[in-house]
Amino acid sequence: MPVLRIDKFVKEDIELWPKIMEVLNKDNAPYLMIDLRGNAGGNRDSGSELMRYLANDNFSYSILQPKLKPKPYLNKQGKRYYRFSKLKYNVGKFTHKKSTELGKSYEFEFKPHDAVYNGQIIVMTDGITASTSTMLTTWLDKHSNALFVGRKTGGGYNGNNGGVFPRITLPYSKTIIGFPSYRLVLDDDYKKEDGLKPDVEVIYSVNDWLKKKDKDWEAVLNLIQTRK
Repeated sequence: MPVLRIDKFVKEDIELWPKIMEVLNKDNAPYLMIDLRGNAGGNRDSGSELMRYLANDNFSYSILQPKLKPKPYLNKQGKRYYRFSKLKYNVGKFTHKKSTELGKSYEFEFKPHDAVYNGQIIVMTDGITASTSTMLTTWLDKHSNALFVGRKTGGGYNGNNGGVFPRITLPYSKTIIGFPSYRLVLDDDYKKEDGLKPDVEVIYSVNDWLKKKDKDWEAVLNLIQTRK
């Protein structure tokens, strides 16, 4: 069974996805295992481009610039970073923009590639699966036949806060923190604030961890056996 292990989404992988899918479709692989355990995110374009080879229909997401006024709390570096980020979207992405009650929203829609993988997709997730990884898991849940094995994702099903993280200096402690300025929205109708719960939940004991057992893989193999 082919296994696609992704530790982090990087822009360079965009050139890799079509090569992988060409091999999968040529070999007519009945299963594709995608391992997103420990993947805390990365480049959104890389994640959306991979999804174009896995989707049954169109999929989308939007970036919300909420009506917040963080400027008084931003330090000098944060103000510069925040200004550049708004310039990036308001100029570079202006064709995607529309106004909403919550603020400016930039909407992006994608179509599947012609050569879409049509076998069974199985995805392994855990509590560190977040950000771009959970964009992919939500899309896979809504727009493919994917089954999920492992533990609930750390990132939310309906989106996550992020996009840009300008620095804020807290006025009393002088602690510097990153402030997530935007909201990435995947599913407006999904009201739960937690992550995707897997179809097959795998629980580890302390002894399992000490013995370095990979019970997720055992669950994947059992799942395949029951589907034969």
